[in-house]
Amino acid sequence: MTVGFLLLAGCGVMGGGSGGDGSSSSLSHNQGSNSTDPIQDPPADLVLGQIDFVSSLSNQGQSSVNQVGLNNPVAVAIDRSAVPNRIYVSDFNNNRVLGWADISSLTNGAPADLVLGQPDFSQSSCDNGGITADSLCAPMGIGVDGGGNLYVADRGNSRLMVYFSPFTTDTTADRVIGQPTFSTAGCSNPQPFVASSISLCDPFSVSVDGAGNVYVADMANNRILEYDSPLSTDIVADRVIGQPGFTTTAAGLGPSGLNQPYDVTVDASGNVYVADFRNNRVLEYDNPLGSCSTCDTLADHVFGQPNFMSNIVNAGKGPTAPSDKSLAFPIGVAVDLMGNLYVVDYANSRMLDFFSPLTTDAVADVVFGQPSFTSNGCNRKGLTAKSLCLPHSAAFDGDDNVWVVDFANNRVLRYGNPGAPPPPPPSNVTVLNASMHFEEENPTSCSLQTELEFSFEKTPGDITSGDEGHTTNDIVDSSVVVTMTFPDNVVATSLPGTGVKEDDRNSPEAPYFYGLEYKVNFDCATMEAHVGPYELVGISVSGTLTDGDTFSGTGKAKTHPP
Repeated sequence: MTVGFLLLAGCGVMGGGSGGDGSSSSLSHNQGSNSTDPIQDPPADLVLGQIDFVSSLSNQGQSSVNQVGLNNPVAVAIDRSAVPNRIYVSDFNNNRVLGWADISSLTNGAPADLVLGQPDFSQSSCDNGGITADSLCAPMGIGVDGGGNLYVADRGNSRLMVYFSPFTTDTTADRVIGQPTFSTAGCSNPQPFVASSISLCDPFSVSVDGAGNVYVADMANNRILEYDSPLSTDIVADRVIGQPGFTTTAAGLGPSGLNQPYDVTVDASGNVYVADFRNNRVLEYDNPLGSCSTCDTLADHVFGQPNFMSNIVNAGKGPTAPSDKSLAFPIGVAVDLMGNLYVVDYANSRMLDFFSPLTTDAVADVVFGQPSFTSNGCNRKGLTAKSLCLPHSAAFDGDDNVWVVDFANNRVLRYGNPGAPPPPPPSNVTVLNASMHFEEENPTSCSLQTELEFSFEKTPGDITSGDEGHTTNDIVDSSVVVTMTFPDNVVATSLPGTGVKEDDRNSPEAPYFYGLEYKVNFDCATMEAHVGPYELVGISVSGTLTDGDTFSGTGKAKTHPP
């Protein structure tokens, strides 16, 4: 079986024309994230805990706790296992966690649908009814795993509470970590103030990776504990970060130390980020559960300080002199779906966004809550949709909107997908054509052979700013990725590192044409079920140039019968 694909770009500068299906393709050229002006002070578009953006009273100014107000919220978590997503907020001074069942229908000041840690929405006592599976005291960080199970760092009781899918079951905790039973509390039980692999002391946050492994910021013990799939194994920690062993607790510096870690998160690649509060920095650890050469419990990147041995507020420039490279008591970390890092910078009353920091730099690209990177202070220009006052935590929903806990303003703010890099400028790079066909190699698999031609303008005067001198010789072959999207949104992607340049360099157009061939394995039966003759198929191409700039493009191909 063979199915062919043909793409012709419109108005190519090297003579490309419109395809028979009327489709067209263009290729854009991105420069590094810091080649554009930083984004400053974007506004929020939704608020929970208040009815509008100019109110900040605890419990919405009511004399008693209620279903809509908050009293110093400290954490937010999104349950992406449900569509629409669910959202949870840790309401610290009300000793409870609130849940909203449908994130897509929320309006400003929407009432919560669920309460954990209290018998109802009108009560707020610490350990209401005693220390039990139904109580909470000063809850801090919260997390949700891929099964919709909720994890709550119950700081006042030095324990981690686990609720199996509370929206579909009940609000009684099903498992406790850090304490022998649901009725015990206190630092480092069963031996008070003696740390171990089964104890916690003032846990501040929790994060769960895609495999169900759990990370806890055990703040008072100056460490991060990792539990391998505790819901299916045991509640004994398997790894410790920030300490040489499970029984030590001293604060430290350098790539191996921590000083009151307040938050921890894990990205899609298994890299771990820690808000090292008292060291005024954020540390990143390359996939500590992996097998790579740097996969260990030593930090690989530092943000907010010039090196691993520095820990001064705002990188030594003092509490009133923040910058795009400094931090003052960072308290929260989050990573979006594109790998951008968000740091909640508590004492500077702002949040910083670093575009793809593991491949670019440690300089922030976006600032939230302040009019510039060099300003700080609570509600700097008044209480608005742009202001923050001692923010605490951040999380992303399935649409990559970021939710930020604005602690002192008693609210949670949503910013609609704010951290994406700005649109790239027009490019002098064009996809002239692409042809694709499937060739059956055996009864159960197909190989997608992709041939593409790229064009760069030849006339120096026509080359746009930032593209001077680029030709196809500047394309890094191993970086080029081709993706095909079928009409029902099933996606096939090329194997990495398989692009090769055309051998023929005698053409008068060389080196402005670029040809490559890719192969990707794809199940034949699946392919036949998703695409047929005379259908439009989306094609995207991206890659990197030798100077570090990137290019990308999209188009449509029309399938042809074998």
